[in-house]
Amino acid sequence: MKKLKKLSILLSMLLVFVGVLSGCSKNEEVNLEELEKETSNEIKGEIVFWHGWSGAEEETLKEAIAKFEDKYPEAKVTAVPVVFEQLQDKLKASMQAGESPDLFLGPNDWVGVFATLNQIEPLDTYLADVKNDYIPSGLEAGTFNGRLYALPESIESPVLIYNADLIKEAPKTTEELIKLAVENTNEAEGKYGFVMDISNFYFNKGFLAGYGATIFADENASIGFENEATVNFLNFLNTLRNEKKVMPKEVDYNVMMTLFTEGKAAMIINGPWSFGDIDKSGINWRAANYPVISETNKEAQPFMGGKMLFLPKGAKNKEGSVEFMKFITSPEISKLFADKAGHVPANKNVDLGDNWKIKAIQEQVKFATPIPSIPEMAQVWDPAKVMVDEVLSGKSKPEAAVENARNTMIDKIKEMRGK
Repeated sequence: MKKLKKLSILLSMLLVFVGVLSGCSKNEEVNLEELEKETSNEIKGEIVFWHGWSGAEEETLKEAIAKFEDKYPEAKVTAVPVVFEQLQDKLKASMQAGESPDLFLGPNDWVGVFATLNQIEPLDTYLADVKNDYIPSGLEAGTFNGRLYALPESIESPVLIYNADLIKEAPKTTEELIKLAVENTNEAEGKYGFVMDISNFYFNKGFLAGYGATIFADENASIGFENEATVNFLNFLNTLRNEKKVMPKEVDYNVMMTLFTEGKAAMIINGPWSFGDIDKSGINWRAANYPVISETNKEAQPFMGGKMLFLPKGAKNKEGSVEFMKFITSPEISKLFADKAGHVPANKNVDLGDNWKIKAIQEQVKFATPIPSIPEMAQVWDPAKVMVDEVLSGKSKPEAAVENARNTMIDKIKEMRGK
C-alpha cells in the first residue's frame, strides 16, 4: 500500500513537471513568434544605397528593392546611381564630410582602400549567420588583413563576346582574332571586326598577363609591368587599333556597346553586367574565353572581380543596411540578377539550371586572377590607361610609355605610403 502511495505521488510530480515544461515550450513558441515580429518591425527607416549600375542592372535593382520594401513595409531604400568613374571619389568626400550613405556597391579592389582609411565596418559579426552561404573566393575577395569588409553580390570576369551570325566559331588564338576581325571590318560602312574599351586596364589586362607581365612583382607590391612583355602587349594593341584598324580611332565603352548592339561590331570584350542589354538588342550572340596569346602560347588572364557591398562607418541605418545586404544576395534575388542582368551569383545556394551565359563566365574565371585588394592597386589604374593612350595616339614609343607608367605608379605608391 505504501509503495502504491509513493508511486502515485511520483506520477503526480511527473505530470506537474511535464506540465511546467509544456507551458515553457508554449511560452517559448509565443516569444519566438513575437521576436520574429519585432525583428521584422525593427527593419525600418531609410536606407541610402549608392551604386554605379545602369541599364538592366539598375532595372533589376529596382525590382529587388520593391520586393524588399514589400517584406519590410516600414523600410525605404533610396538608390542613388553615381557614374562609376566618379563613385570612389564621391564616397571618400561624403564620408569625410560626415554625409555617408548607408550602403554602397563597388569592386573588390576598393576593400583595401576604404579599410585602410578606416571608413568601412568589418562585417564578420554582422554576417556570422550567413557567411557559409557564399563561395569562398567571393568572401576572400572581400577580406583585408584577415577581416571581412565587404559582402560579395557576384563574381565576374570579362569575356570575348561575339555576334554568332558573323562569327561561327570563337577565335582560339590572337592570330585567329586578328584574322577574323580584319575579315569583318568595313570602315566605310562603319562596321568593325573587334572593338574594346582598349585603354581601360580592366579589359586589356588579360592580354598583358598573357604576354607574361605582372602588376606587382612581389608581396611587397613592387611594381611589375616588366619591360619586354609590356612592350609586346602594347604593340599588339597598336596592331589592332592603328595597323589593322579593326576598331574605330575614338572608342570607349559606350561606343563599343552601341556598335555591338546595332550589329556593327563582330566581337567585343565585356562582362556579365552587359548581358541583359545585349539580350534586349536582339543580337544573336555567344561568349567565349579570351584567345590564347599566339606569341607566348599562354592563356590570357583577365581580372576576376567581385561586386561587393560595403557598410560605411558613418551609416545611419546599419541594421537596415545589413538586412538589405543579406536580402539582395539571397538565393531568390541572386537568381533574379543572374536571369535579368547576367550576374554570376556569389551565393552558392542559387539554382541556375542550364545557363550558358553564366557557364561562359565560370569557364573564363578558371584562368582569371583576382583584382588585388591592396591599397596600392588604386595607384595602377590611371597610369596603365595613360600608358596605352600615349602609344595608340603616337605620343610615345612603347618603351618610353612603359617607363613613364612604372615611374608614375612607383611615385604614387610612395606618396600614398607617406615616403
